[in-house]
Amino acid sequence: MLEKNCNLLILDDVWEYISLEDVGIPDLVGSNSCKVVLTTRFQHVARRMNFNLEPLSEKEALQLFLNKVGSAVLTASGGIINTLEPTLRQVVEECGGLPLAIVTVASSMKKESSPQLWQNALDELRNRRRIVAGTIVVEGSMNDAFEILKFSFDRLNDEKIQDCFLHCALYPEDFAIRKRKLIESWIEEGFIAPMETRHKMNCQGHAILRKLEDNCLLQIVQTAQSRIFDDEDEKAVKMHDLLRDMALDITSKSPRFLVKSGMNIRELPNKEQWTEDLKRVSLMRNSMEEISRDLSSPECRTLTTLLLSHNSLSNLPDSFFEQMNELKILDLSKNYELKSLPNSVSKLKNLTTLLLIGCRQLRKVPALSNCQAITKLDFNRSGIEEIPEGMEMLVNLKYLNLNHTKIRRLPEGILQGLSCLQILALRITGIQVKGEDLWPLEKLECFGGMLNDWNELSIFCKMMQSRKERIRDYLLDIGSGEEEIVEETTLGRRWVKISCLPIASEKRVPLPHNVETIEFRRCHDFKCVDQLSFLKDTVNLTTCLLSECQSIEFAFSSLFNFNPLQSLQFLVLDQLENLKSLFEEEALAPSALSFPLKTISIMDCPKIKKLFSPRLLVWHLQNLESILVFDCEELEEIIASEGSKEEDGKLPLPKLKILGLRNMPKLKSICGRTRVLVCDSLEALGIVDCPMLKRVPLSPPPSLKDIKVSSEESWESLEWEHPNAKDILLPLVEFDR
Repeated sequence: MLEKNCNLLILDDVWEYISLEDVGIPDLVGSNSCKVVLTTRFQHVARRMNFNLEPLSEKEALQLFLNKVGSAVLTASGGIINTLEPTLRQVVEECGGLPLAIVTVASSMKKESSPQLWQNALDELRNRRRIVAGTIVVEGSMNDAFEILKFSFDRLNDEKIQDCFLHCALYPEDFAIRKRKLIESWIEEGFIAPMETRHKMNCQGHAILRKLEDNCLLQIVQTAQSRIFDDEDEKAVKMHDLLRDMALDITSKSPRFLVKSGMNIRELPNKEQWTEDLKRVSLMRNSMEEISRDLSSPECRTLTTLLLSHNSLSNLPDSFFEQMNELKILDLSKNYELKSLPNSVSKLKNLTTLLLIGCRQLRKVPALSNCQAITKLDFNRSGIEEIPEGMEMLVNLKYLNLNHTKIRRLPEGILQGLSCLQILALRITGIQVKGEDLWPLEKLECFGGMLNDWNELSIFCKMMQSRKERIRDYLLDIGSGEEEIVEETTLGRRWVKISCLPIASEKRVPLPHNVETIEFRRCHDFKCVDQLSFLKDTVNLTTCLLSECQSIEFAFSSLFNFNPLQSLQFLVLDQLENLKSLFEEEALAPSALSFPLKTISIMDCPKIKKLFSPRLLVWHLQNLESILVFDCEELEEIIASEGSKEEDGKLPLPKLKILGLRNMPKLKSICGRTRVLVCDSLEALGIVDCPMLKRVPLSPPPSLKDIKVSSEESWESLEWEHPNAKDILLPLVEFDR
């Protein structure tokens, strides 16, 4: 714990000696006014800067190793199996007392109880160059550091899985890679063997991810989306920077990678670096605006992957791809100023994947009739205005995403000829797909598009039934569809969105039997969701979204009269100008089970004044993990104080992880003047632009990681239950800009 008025300076990942005095930091000996935390891989740097850098003790190293290696090496009493103990201790010794080495080696030996396998592992480690690895490198030798990490890499014993790991090095350092996107890229590269369905390949991808995670070669990162909606695909993974360096060292041999991603470079690498033995090039997430003339046609005859996404390219030389005969994957996504593609794209006969996501200025794609190897085209949110010439000849096309493009019509019969399609995303304003157009697509697994009316929805549902569950995921717009939802694919979605249609009188709306998300937008003829009789038979409904429905006064009339509430986990209420309360009649019962609702998100509902009663929370909503309330101008209380007879006491929300409150000028209290929330799982708290809210009714839980407030002044005005809360929590605070 820092003393009051003590400053903390963190110097992260220092590679060279830094004179603290030269940068204005005085001699720290005996000083209580400033503390410095230094992280470095290099012991000589730490020594020269007078920092004491000690590896783990023998006891600490053994304990960390046993925590990671698992129970297979332990006896019933918790000790090490006698036949393994001598060898295991020597393996730990080879790790040099350094955490990353210990963790990676231990993880690679999980579930191994054979003495012979342990002896072999020890021999492998000893046969490598004598090293000290982990987060420290002795005498600056990076090659030494990589050897022990390669032990875990080599033990994967599967070239495809090793390729999957090395592929992660194409992304920038410390970059969080979404699981869904990473698995898709493995499929594009061919690391996952072709299977009968895309779903099976996706499952194989998750199995590979788990293996890499279990071996501590990748680490899991929660994203905001995965945290709120509990979506495994929306989670991300990161590669430790030393492991990434090791991967790049491996890929520096022929055939090799050229990786300069996330380095803010403004020009392509010079001509000398574009050698004939290049296999994969990643220049993603830089600031490149143009390609110099001397690189008009790089000689890269073995290049298979070229990643140029997230740059500022406006055009490419006409001959740029002429000597890239083996190119399979071309990613130009998020080059927002890209206006044209060179005609040499049409000559890429081995091209399998073309990604132009977010290229808003791009109006046309060159003819693709000679690119019949293509299996994936993703033009999501690009500016293209017409289907590329020759697309009807792409008989191997499996993945087509034209969501939110400027295409205004589909050529007659274009879909019927693409018989290999597995994923089809056609959420384009003005284009409505007929159910009969989808019938010939017998391999279709995922579909997103706009259907004109209930009859077309009925045809789609019949097709699902006839295909015996092959169509797993869908995102269907019924009625006057719009572009508010930004999903890039339909993968993992079973979503029906109904817009601008009268629905209260419909008793037999033909919903897919396994629908998980239902959304109503600008439907003005019902007062609450449980008034819609056709929803009563849904058994898998987990998410309900209500937006711009003027007649809605309550989300539900009652807690106990609507079957889908037994499975509902996520409730989103947006721009409901007449919403008064969540429930018209709470009819609370203390013996009733808690409902599974995890997330409540309420935005721009101007008439609602209170969200919950204390009894509603304690008796029925104990599974809440996220409460987000934004722009509700009349809201006064989150949890009602129940008038003048407010009771003291604690309100437990044991699973709550996120509480976000923004832009509510009349919000006075979270749970009254004297009650206290007990939220031992709280990870993120946001109170922004709520000037009348002064009391934060909780003691800081140890799980709290992030706090966002409007400004320094608003932070100072908050009153916490714990007297020292502000001093303790200040390092977690971020001011909203």
